[in-house]
Order: sequence, then structure tokens, then C-alpha cells
Amino acid sequence: MMPEGWEEALEMAERYRDYFSERDADIALGRNGTHFFYVYDKEHGHFEVFHTFRTAAELEELILGTLAEDLECMNAVMAENLHERFDLTDINETLDNYAPRFHMHTLAEQLKAVAGEQEKWGRMMAQTYRALCGRLPQE
Repeated sequence: MMPEGWEEALEMAERYRDYFSERDADIALGRNGTHFFYVYDKEHGHFEVFHTFRTAAELEELILGTLAEDLECMNAVMAENLHERFDLTDINETLDNYAPRFHMHTLAEQLKAVAGEQEKWGRMMAQTYRALCGRLPQE
């Protein structure tokens, strides 16, 4: 007989299969009814997340929390990268002489930076979106 809550936890993990398939994340059975959720960082050799849960609802909250944290971090890095790239472009602007070609060049460089960030982070955003689709709590 499986410990209480384990079957529901397995169903919840299946519901978020995209999340588990795209990360080194898993759940582990605890014999006494306390189960484990973890995300392992192979590159650095440590756990990014290691929490216990007893119910499928607690597991879902852990999954959604790590997804939200991933997106927050990704958004911050993207914003910082874009800010740096935009600053490098703007540094060449001459304030006393309006030059339409300069602004067209600036816009082209900014769009190039945005496209580069989208290419870099787009796959992770798409995976996160699929995992979150319809599962965020309503306000």
C-alpha cells in the first residue's frame, strides 16, 4: 500500500510533465507520508530546490513557485542585458545634432538586442508557459 497522498502526487507530477521533462526535477516517495520535491543543478552539483510535501496541492504550489521564480530571474537577466545593450547604443548619441540615420541605426541595434534575448530565453519561456498554462491562481 502506498503512503497517503502519493498517488495524487504522481497524478500532479504527470499534469506538470513538461516541467519535469525540461528540468532535472523529480519527486521522491517518503515512507512515512512526507514526500520530497527537488530540482537538481547538474552543472554546479547541488540542489536548487529541496522541499517536503504531503499533498498534491502542496506539490503543485512548489512547482508553481519554482516556475514563477525561474521567470522572475529570467526577466531580470533579460532586462539587465537589454539595458546594457541599449546603453552601449545610446552612448554614441550627439545631443546637439539631430540625425535621423543615427536613430534608425539605434533602433536597429535595439531590435537586434531584443531579438537576441528572445532567441536566448524564448525556449525556456515557452516551456514555462506550457507548464503554467491555466494553472496560475486567479486574483
